[in-house]
Amino acid sequence: LADCGTCHEVHGGAGLSEMITTRASVTDTNLVFFRVDTNRIPQAIGVGVFHNPLDYVYGSAPYNGPCQVCHTNTSRYMNTGYGAAETNHSPAGTDCSSCHAHDSNFEGAGGTDCTACHNTTRGSYREIMSEFGLTSTHISGGSPTTNDCKVCHHEEYGNAYHGNNQIDLRNVDDDSVVSITNFPFSRNTNSPNLEAQIIAVQDNFCFACHDADGANGDMTPFSTTNQPANIKDAMATSQNYYHPVRGVGSNPNTLGSTAMKVFNQSVHEKISCFDCHDTRGHGAGTNDNLRTQITSYTDNAGITAFCTRCHVLGSSSSAFGEHSRSGDHQADVAGGVTACRGCHSGPVNSTGYGGPDSDVVSANPALDIHGGSFVWGNTGIIGANQPTDRFVSGGWIQGWVPNTCNTMSPCKTHGDKNY
Repeated sequence: LADCGTCHEVHGGAGLSEMITTRASVTDTNLVFFRVDTNRIPQAIGVGVFHNPLDYVYGSAPYNGPCQVCHTNTSRYMNTGYGAAETNHSPAGTDCSSCHAHDSNFEGAGGTDCTACHNTTRGSYREIMSEFGLTSTHISGGSPTTNDCKVCHHEEYGNAYHGNNQIDLRNVDDDSVVSITNFPFSRNTNSPNLEAQIIAVQDNFCFACHDADGANGDMTPFSTTNQPANIKDAMATSQNYYHPVRGVGSNPNTLGSTAMKVFNQSVHEKISCFDCHDTRGHGAGTNDNLRTQITSYTDNAGITAFCTRCHVLGSSSSAFGEHSRSGDHQADVAGGVTACRGCHSGPVNSTGYGGPDSDVVSANPALDIHGGSFVWGNTGIIGANQPTDRFVSGGWIQGWVPNTCNTMSPCKTHGDKNY
């Protein structure tokens, strides 16, 4: 056990030999009566040196700062070396006592409370808490609890995952570990290749919670009682339409040689959640954690800018190019009433934003844009009681016959006129 006299010369005073040390050819008196004969402690090295207020640890040998001279079994700041673990926690030149106080046995200030420690930058680890106050977050309101953190993270103060220089996410279904080891965690949208780490996180972490049983049966795993949407099933390849995340797309006009190429892909293959959504899971400055902002369901300019990240208007290699023909609806007209989601998985109706018309009231637009099998109601018009395809369930139209492009039912924008 250590007591005050282990580190301090309790009878000390300025000039006493018990506190005079030399490092880098500088001889001076240790601060706060820090004694030099720490080498009397088993496994401690040399003498402890504390000349300046921020010299708690040294980044080069000898490693004899007051917070490392005795350590041989700690997870970092040992007297045997200094490396990434130390730099990532708090680098040399940091006031260790600002977090590790005498009156708490030098335990970290946050203790077991994740939020008390991750509210500021720690070495190379960024500050986290403010991210929960952004436009879209997993914990709305900006006040996550430690239990909220444990829903997604295996890291807990004191366990083997904490401070191991990687992120160890939790698969909520089987409690397995999904590790992120390459930083920054990102999706290179200029590459046709989906990164292995992106796929691992998507399939084993995101879909584990965004499925039919939520967090292994807990449908409200966070303190905010938000219910995770079942995105995994919406994107199943058994759906009538789906974005190609769990399998290559079902639309015959986006396959093979006629594909609309996604980003820099040479052929239309699978994409990932992170082609559309930000990789920052805590929060982002856009709605729905999207890569580009869409302010509302009537933000036609924003919707078009987002959709045309992949679906390029006027392309001869895609049926989407037909949307910009002269005389057709111009999906790229900012502020127009027919931007993409007027026809595709959108709740916009003939009076503007306010939810779907009765024809599409059973559709969940936010979920349906991932994929679905929407069936038109008994509208008495084209497509009545038939399943739709190509995400065609928008509030501006009243029906659709699958596998066609010119037999859309009357468009509500211009009365009884076919598309």
